[in-house]
Amino acid sequence: MLNQFICLCLCVCFLACNQESTSTVPNSNMDQAGTEIETAGTETETAGTETETAGTETETAGTETETAGTEITEEYGNSQVGTGTYPSGANQLILSNAPLPCEQISAIAPYLPDEAGHHAASVLTPSAYPFTVSMIEYTLEEPPDISTCNSSLAHRLEISVLAADQALPTSPQTEAVQFISLDIPSSIMDTERRVILQNLTEPIVLSEGERLMVSVSLEAVNAEHLCIAVCEDEMALANLELWSNRPNTPYDWISMSEFGINSEFLIKAIGNTANE
Repeated sequence: MLNQFICLCLCVCFLACNQESTSTVPNSNMDQAGTEIETAGTETETAGTETETAGTETETAGTETETAGTEITEEYGNSQVGTGTYPSGANQLILSNAPLPCEQISAIAPYLPDEAGHHAASVLTPSAYPFTVSMIEYTLEEPPDISTCNSSLAHRLEISVLAADQALPTSPQTEAVQFISLDIPSSIMDTERRVILQNLTEPIVLSEGERLMVSVSLEAVNAEHLCIAVCEDEMALANLELWSNRPNTPYDWISMSEFGINSEFLIKAIGNTANE
């Protein structure tokens, strides 16, 4: 564990909210709602190799704008009572551990070469059931102080349904109540902040007590790698933001707080309850 802490590097680049930053938000691959839409759908198999330790952290810019088919309202709650449920318009709700909108965004990067392909994950729990998840959203960053971040890289998105009392799955494809693995292709355009809104061909219905675990593989190609956005507005609750410690199963999940990182990944599940 000592080696894990040594591998962590904290680079802070404070940028004032509501001011123009050195980073720009690209307009590539925009849909009518104004966000980049990335679609995938190829199921993949996973196999077992072993690496260890967890990522580096840096800070970047301003506020976050979210869309889910319609413009989202700004009547957001505080997630510190548990996973936050936020209105998004069009009878949609957002499950997120991070407060929305997030005013201070930073990024987590894998430590190369040991952590290439390790997964960053959030465990999300709705406040009402049944909850139908139709989309997953997450943000990849290219902060100015980590030149090796490349948000255009292809990667894997894994979605697992966990029972209320279930331990974190080391092999979610066999242990989870339901499991989906999607290959997310590389972006055809240069991007800096890549917001991925992944539609689910078959929506996931969470029954009473079930939780949703969403993980993103932080892939690397040579010296470049993915960096996933996190929110610095508040302290994360324990065991909701996770690191896989391995690129493939069996995973060895550990809370990000064990590495001294108390940020919340900007990972969201979008859907609705039976009452919506």
